[in-house]
Amino acid sequence: MDAVKDNLKGCKILFGVTGSIAAYKSAFIVRELKKRNAEVQVLMTDSAKDFIAPLTFSTLAKRPVLISTINKDNFTCFLVYLHF
Repeated sequence: MDAVKDNLKGCKILFGVTGSIAAYKSAFIVRELKKRNAEVQVLMTDSAKDFIAPLTFSTLAKRPVLISTINKDNFTCFLVYLHF
């Protein structure tokens, strides 16, 4: 990537992680976003903690991880919009 695309300074990203095997890959994405100077706030579901520890994300994002407990009777959607 060129220098313009690599710089996400000023971008604030809410990154949602749910309970699936893909949670492992999400740590790589958070690391790459931080390398490009984005501000990343990670929000995890309780079930995501079965796949990857919140400490991993708090270390990568350099901020506390928010944990969401989702009632199984409710439908919840995480929307993450990245503007490059």
